[in-house]
Amino acid sequence: MMKKTILSACLIAASASLCAAVTPAIYFDFDNNSLANLGTAGGVGTLVNADANTEFVAGAPGGGSPSGALQLNGVSDFITTTITPTSIGMTLNTTGPGPNPMSDYTMSAWVNWSQTNGAGDQFIFGQTGGNGLHDGIRGSNWHMGHWGQDLAAGGANAPLADGNWQHVTFRYQDGVSQILVNGVLAASGTRGGFQPNNPFIIGTRQNSVNHDFQGVLDEVAIYPTALADFQVQLLANGHNAIIPEPTRAFTLLAGLGAMLIRRRR
Repeated sequence: MMKKTILSACLIAASASLCAAVTPAIYFDFDNNSLANLGTAGGVGTLVNADANTEFVAGAPGGGSPSGALQLNGVSDFITTTITPTSIGMTLNTTGPGPNPMSDYTMSAWVNWSQTNGAGDQFIFGQTGGNGLHDGIRGSNWHMGHWGQDLAAGGANAPLADGNWQHVTFRYQDGVSQILVNGVLAASGTRGGFQPNNPFIIGTRQNSVNHDFQGVLDEVAIYPTALADFQVQLLANGHNAIIPEPTRAFTLLAGLGAMLIRRRR
């Protein structure tokens, strides 16, 4: 009830100073056929190995930027960046909970996957080299990979819908990996982090051999923090990747309002 109260108030008064905004470090909305990074890290992504099947198309109808998305061929094309995990404030470590754990993170995207090339490795988030991050699809499951510390989600709780838009979130918090599909938790488990500080890439993982994503991506975002459940739900419900976050003052005011409502009842 408390979170719903805060969420509703923030949506009504998102521009007010009491509601801060959470901006991802990397954010591609692909509007206007652009690879500009709208996140705090800035810069522009570079599309490599594009062919006739690589093109800007209409975005996810239920997403935060439905006018643009990027179709990838699943064979060779992907987006490179110069942004490394430590450059956006992340601490890397292969251990899970305990002393010096790896930093929390959230990676999310609207995904319209194509099974034309089969249901092998098709990663959405990766790194240019090393035994690094690989979050996306493996086999017939959503897959969150930290190289030997992997988590899978599939079946009725997390269907992999060929040719249909879905929202997927990969969240790492306090040594726990979680996959959320359309805003709903589909898998969770204690896992170690990843070590390499290689730049992030979108649409594949290191080496780009039989790991390329085939289909359409929209609202691709990387946050160097763990989003709250209600924030993930906002993304799945169509908010763009710059999402409201209640400040402490606003949380206290919302709590006071909820208490007054209960007393009146």
